[in-house]
Amino acid sequence: QEDESKLSVMGDDLGYGALARQRAAAELVHQNVTADTASHEDHTFCGVMFDIQSNKLPIEYIQIQSIWIRGELGPVTIWSTDKTYEHKQVQEHKWTCHYKNTHASSMEQLTEMKLDEPIILLPESSQGIYVHSGLPGDEGIVYDNQRHVESHKDLFMTMTPGISHLSPVPFSNEMPDYMHWGGRPWRPKREFVGRLSYGVRWLLWNPDIHKNLPPTTRACVWALMLSQTEKARIGGCPMSLCDADTLLFIINKVEWWEGDVAKRELVDMLRMHKRGRGEDDDDDEEEDFCARRLVPGA
Repeated sequence: QEDESKLSVMGDDLGYGALARQRAAAELVHQNVTADTASHEDHTFCGVMFDIQSNKLPIEYIQIQSIWIRGELGPVTIWSTDKTYEHKQVQEHKWTCHYKNTHASSMEQLTEMKLDEPIILLPESSQGIYVHSGLPGDEGIVYDNQRHVESHKDLFMTMTPGISHLSPVPFSNEMPDYMHWGGRPWRPKREFVGRLSYGVRWLLWNPDIHKNLPPTTRACVWALMLSQTEKARIGGCPMSLCDADTLLFIINKVEWWEGDVAKRELVDMLRMHKRGRGEDDDDDEEEDFCARRLVPGA
């Protein structure tokens, strides 16, 4: 039986002891990921809004660095808003602009929009994304009709369908004069077509996140902790020569997320968390697909 209180006593608070431990490593991200959506080339128009939700994992954040799109393009802007795009379609003041540039036409190949300021998602959070072309007409950006409850799903995030925008003016609630039909310039049940490039920054081991790490990692930590017992010292365990502060400092530096075992266990942990929230077990097949993408041979 693991005793979290013993870890707290041994670890003390972050920053105390002979060797201060880090919350996360110095690198901005530890792992780079690409998220590609399906493309059926159903529509082109001026823009699309959709949401992204991050999963419950022992990470500090997800950092969306680039968004790739195709279409006639022209003047492109990319925006984000906290939690969701819903009920904010015409409220520009609630959005942050991350990108603004003009591009040549690229109907067949995805074009990278490298964000000036990355979009950050904390664990179990969500952001609304708005990709818009100011090019007059109806060929600015390619997007699809909704075919799925989720447009994309991987270990770290889920992308959901949203709405399209038919106006070349960002956030405008008016149909352009050159359109021959009335109503508002928003169409529901649409899906983003393209790619997200993002980075993941994992949390390093510390007593307060020990319980959130994969089972094999926790078992290794406890095996090392046993070297600090009197029995280990009497028995001549070599690790017992290492004082507690130094041992915890070493454990803190281990990149525990590397390797197929850790990735498989993270997938299992995510599945159990979703079941605990009462989500449908039909997600198992999709979670297995996530595992195969992240772990060769899984």
